[in-house]
Amino acid sequence: MWRVLHQIFLQRQISKIVLVVQIRILQKLFMLQVFFLRYYINLANFSLKLSKNRSM
Repeated sequence: MWRVLHQIFLQRQISKIVLVVQIRILQKLFMLQVFFLRYYINLANFSLKLSKNRSM
């Protein structure tokens, strides 16, 4: 009986840890996505400024 309860407890703890790890991975992926989006927006703005300066 105790062994079964202990096994259930361990499985729940492991599933909580896995959930936390998955959430952290998703957070890091989201932050990377935001970083690259900002990078490409800045790159596009910079190239627009260059093209405006060349046309003048």
